[in-house]
Amino acid sequence: SRHETPDIPSQPPPCPEKQVVQRQLASIIQTCGASSYSFTDEVMCAICLGRYTLQESLRLLPCKHAFHQKCIDAWLLSKDMTVHCPVCKCSIVDGLRLLDKHGYNEILNSLNQDPVPDVPVKPAASAILYINYLQNGLARASAAAFNSTLGRWRRQRANWRAHSCYTTESAERSVRYLQQLQARYDLARELCLKDPVCPASTDARQHFRPTAQDIFANTEVQLSKVRTYGLDLDYTLASYTEKLPETIYTMIRDVLVNSMLYPPALKALKYDSSFAIRGISYDRETGWLFKLDSNYNIAMDTIHYGREPLRDLEDVFALHGGPHLAPDYVKNHLYQLNDMYSVPEATLLADIIQYFSDNDISFHPRYLAEDIRAAGEYIHRGDGVSASPLHATIMNNIGDYLNRAPELLHILESLKREGKRLFLLTNSGYKYVDTVLSYMFNTSDWRDVFDVAIVSARKPGWYLSHRPFRLVPTRSGARASSVQPWELVDRFEDGQVYSGGNLASFTSITGYADRSVLYIGDHVYSDLRDPTIQKGWFTGAIVSELKHELSVGQSAEYLRYVRYIQLIEKTLKLSQQETRSQSFMQLTAGDKESYRLMLEAGRVERRRMRWKLRDLYNPHFGSVFRTSKNASLFSTKVQAYSNIYTADLANLGAYPSDYVFYPKRKTQAHECLIPDVDDLLGQILK
Repeated sequence: SRHETPDIPSQPPPCPEKQVVQRQLASIIQTCGASSYSFTDEVMCAICLGRYTLQESLRLLPCKHAFHQKCIDAWLLSKDMTVHCPVCKCSIVDGLRLLDKHGYNEILNSLNQDPVPDVPVKPAASAILYINYLQNGLARASAAAFNSTLGRWRRQRANWRAHSCYTTESAERSVRYLQQLQARYDLARELCLKDPVCPASTDARQHFRPTAQDIFANTEVQLSKVRTYGLDLDYTLASYTEKLPETIYTMIRDVLVNSMLYPPALKALKYDSSFAIRGISYDRETGWLFKLDSNYNIAMDTIHYGREPLRDLEDVFALHGGPHLAPDYVKNHLYQLNDMYSVPEATLLADIIQYFSDNDISFHPRYLAEDIRAAGEYIHRGDGVSASPLHATIMNNIGDYLNRAPELLHILESLKREGKRLFLLTNSGYKYVDTVLSYMFNTSDWRDVFDVAIVSARKPGWYLSHRPFRLVPTRSGARASSVQPWELVDRFEDGQVYSGGNLASFTSITGYADRSVLYIGDHVYSDLRDPTIQKGWFTGAIVSELKHELSVGQSAEYLRYVRYIQLIEKTLKLSQQETRSQSFMQLTAGDKESYRLMLEAGRVERRRMRWKLRDLYNPHFGSVFRTSKNASLFSTKVQAYSNIYTADLANLGAYPSDYVFYPKRKTQAHECLIPDVDDLLGQILK
């Protein structure tokens, strides 16, 4: 089978590219990479975390990142050396190839030459440029490209005139192209990064500015046609405090140590809420944690082994031939971490792998994942008879884990007064549901709100199973003293609670069908997928991360970065189109290459700004909804399986029962640009 795990040799064969770097790095990097400067963006060495001092001599890699000389030398020349930058993971080998491609030896020699009198910059500027724009970002890189090319043109002017293909007009055209692209880059930076104040938005943009209290639409939904609302409990009706993921982490960790023979030292591990996000994937063959985009491509800047970024990205290409994962590999080897409960599990996976790696403990990533999943199932479900360990902990300290939410009760009662039908569908057991809702609603009569209450449903299997419903003994109701849990249930009575069942029986008994039902939950697969596919229900997703995502997405720093990236992309697109013109074709090969290097400077700057965007959301995995290039796989599933989504169920109370949700029109690549409708709407509002 192509998915069988290959035998892993005890000592991997030496990587040819690493050998190349090992032989050349000492001379190449030390000779052309040492530079004293005070204009680096970073203020400290990313390896030792020591702060730089003014005019300190630093070591520069081909990607322009700087480090203390002793720190980066130890990193690059160690026994377990890597061929990638510690910060950006850019390949040093690719940088060296770029140097060789553009005459590395000539550049090295120019470092020690005296400057030519009529050249406006030192020849070292060419070296700095060709070492992949080592110094001050895009502005200095593009300036070096232009000045270097201009100097070379001046030096060789006499020789060019001897060739029949040379004309003054062609030389001036070359300089004009470089000047134009240089001006575009400078203006883009000036407009987007140096101005601390963003352009004022129109009245329409302010009016429709998204907030965490909004409900967002993936498809058109008319609430007037929704007659029945279904609700999940955990992270939908019940919104938990930050203490719950920490408790889940601690309880799973202790089960591993106490019951599954894991090292007692693991009990020293503490939960870090800033590490993992929902929607990442765990590779059960490699032990990597990473984020996938909508096309099943790995976001290469998010790959972690343990708590550290993957050092050698060549391993990804060796295993998969590139960042793309085949569907079979995703199905058979990836563990999707798609709900809020999986976030502490992902953090524990990373922490244990880091501990094993630091202590040279051999393990298989699949067994580790299976053990953590089994421990997680145990603390959630227990023995199936009494309350689970996690639920017992929450019920005994409910004020630490839940906030009262009487406003939700008012919203549900308002829907009932409007003639809407309500049902509860949750995997939690009755005792836990009763305790949670009684506390949240501040009343024990919560059953009166729901027309039907289903507990212990076992979603997602509930949607396709054939299990019958069972009546649950409760503390109230006409049949409370004579409940027979084994009897046939063929109708639902008011005020009663039922367990198990299946979707087909549910719709047969209630008559709730098709597009008159809106079911709201937090889990893409357990709550949203099958109702949409099997019965065509409307579905709503609760994505609590929207609060953080919107906060970041509306910050001045984020808006500056996004505008700058988009402007750089449009500049690159326009400038690339100009390379197809007849006048550009008449340039010399050297001038064409200089122009293409300036284009590459723009691409480097674009990539650097994307990393900054990622770090605004989460320094390890970025945004829940995006990768650097596309929507995340999690975001794609939310769009596919939910008609609407919001950060909090309470937001539903702000919308009248006849409200219509309209999705945002998405422009495809081949379609013409549409005029800014917000500006036109602003005129209408005025």
